[in-house]
Amino acid sequence: MPVDRDISRRRPRQPLESGRGASFVTQKLMRDGRVWEYRSTGISRAFAGVFLYLGYAALAGVPLQLGHGFLPGALAFLCAGGLFVGIGRHLRQLFSAGARFDPLNRRIEIPARPALLPWLGSGRQATMLKFDEVAEIEMLEKDIWAGDSRSIVNVELNLVLNDGGRINLVSHTDATAILSEANLLAGLLGIPVFDGRRS
Repeated sequence: MPVDRDISRRRPRQPLESGRGASFVTQKLMRDGRVWEYRSTGISRAFAGVFLYLGYAALAGVPLQLGHGFLPGALAFLCAGGLFVGIGRHLRQLFSAGARFDPLNRRIEIPARPALLPWLGSGRQATMLKFDEVAEIEMLEKDIWAGDSRSIVNVELNLVLNDGGRINLVSHTDATAILSEANLLAGLLGIPVFDGRRS
């Protein structure tokens, strides 16, 4: 399915999740029998796993601190361990399986997704859609903070619904992978790609 850059010039849009996105590929679109599904990548699972490992290691040090009669140390290990385990579990849920596309039944299942920062929002509710409810696939570029006053270019891939609503599928820095998935989904759903990237 060719990219429709003419639509991009006529209808400029803002990113759905401005300023937010991953600096690595968190999910990839993969085929599972007759269904296409976004699944977490090895690096995203490892990233969450690092926090879990550090958290459980800190919790394991609590009895050691208590055994030496050092209550402040035990409390510090307990708090740090709980924090890291919580972050690890949250990231694992955030990077877990994403949208599922069922060509046979012409349905899309968008699973619930927690907010990146739970105290800043409630995240996304689970949604079921029919293929006919989606008007186009949308690609948009945005800048995200990368530390040391630097920013990196992130590409957002969204579903645009007939009523104008939008649903984010993935957002990361691999523009080639995003474009490939956009074309695949456009062909699967029989709709155009809206390419709003800066170039």
